Amino acid sequence: MDPEILIISNKGDYTSDVLIKRLHEKKISFFRFNTEEFTHQTEASLSFSKDDSTIQLIHEGEIISLDAIKGIWYRRPLPPCIHKDLNKNDSLFAVRESKEFLLNLWLLLEDRNWINNPFQLNKVERKSFQLKTAIQCGFQVPDTLITNNSQHAELFFQANNRSIIAKPLSHGGYGNNDDYVIYSIDLESIDEIPDWNSTHHSPTIFQKRIDKQYDIRLTAIGKRLFAHAIEQKNKNKVIDWRREDPKYLKYREVDIPRSIEKRIYQFMEIMGIKFGAFDFAIQNDDWYFLEVNPSGQWAWLELTTGSKMSESLIDLLLGS
Repeated sequence: MDPEILIISNKGDYTSDVLIKRLHEKKISFFRFNTEEFTHQTEASLSFSKDDSTIQLIHEGEIISLDAIKGIWYRRPLPPCIHKDLNKNDSLFAVRESKEFLLNLWLLLEDRNWINNPFQLNKVERKSFQLKTAIQCGFQVPDTLITNNSQHAELFFQANNRSIIAKPLSHGGYGNNDDYVIYSIDLESIDEIPDWNSTHHSPTIFQKRIDKQYDIRLTAIGKRLFAHAIEQKNKNKVIDWRREDPKYLKYREVDIPRSIEKRIYQFMEIMGIKFGAFDFAIQNDDWYFLEVNPSGQWAWLELTTGSKMSESLIDLLLGS
C-alpha cells in the first residue's frame, strides 16, 4: 500500500472519520494510523545503511510504504496500548520505548507536509504563549492573569468588579469520568465569594469577562478561512458554548474583517502552523481573541453548515 496521505489519530476520532469519507469519495489513497494500536495491531520498522534508509508500517500484516506520502494530518493521537499480559514494570518500559519510537518516526518524516508538526504543537498549545503572540499580532485580548497566588487572584477579581472568567491552562478532564471536563466558569454568577486560599493548589487562567454578543469559531486551513458565529437559539448569552447542548445552538457564516485576516496569517506564520481553530468573543463588533486549538474540531460545523472545510484540508495536505 502506497498512500498519499497519512492520518495520525485515534480510533474514536469522529473528525478523522469525516475526512476519510471525503478521501474515499475523491478516491485518494490514505492510511489511518491509530497510535493506540501500536504495537499490537500496527508494527513499524526503521532500517539504516550507507546505501539506503527505509520506513515501513505493518498494519495487520499489510506493509504500508511511506515513500509516496505527500501530507500528514496529526489529529489527537493517543499513547500506545501495551499488551495486558505484561507485568507493570515491563509495561511501563514498553510504553516508554513505544512513545520514543513514535517521536523518532515523526522526526524522520519531518520533511513531509505536516498539519500540524507535532514538535511545533508543544509550543503552540501553551495558552500564555498564544496570548503573548496574539497581542504581538494586534489582536484585542481580555485582560488576563495566570496565577496560583491567592492574593493576586483576589486583587484581579476585585479590580474587575467580580466580572471575571476562570478556566484551565490545559484541556481534558479529571477523575475517572470523561464528563468531568473543566470549561470556562463565570465567577460573577456564583453566589459565594471564591475560596482564594485554594488557588495555590493549581495555577488558573483568570480573564476579564467580555459582555459578548456572540462567539465566533474561525477555522484557518492554510489561506482559507471559515468563520461561523455561534449563538443560542433562545438568544440567551452563554459563557462557554462547548458546555451547551448542540441542539440549542445555531450557526451562521460571517464575514471576516480584513484586519482580522491579516492578524490570523501573521499569527500562524509566527506559530509555524497551517491549521488552527480560533475562538473569538464579539463585543460591540470588536473581535477579542480567546485561544486557538491547533488540533481543533471542524467536522460538526461542516456537517451543520455545509462549509467545504474538508476539501480545503485535503487540498492543503496534497500541496495543491
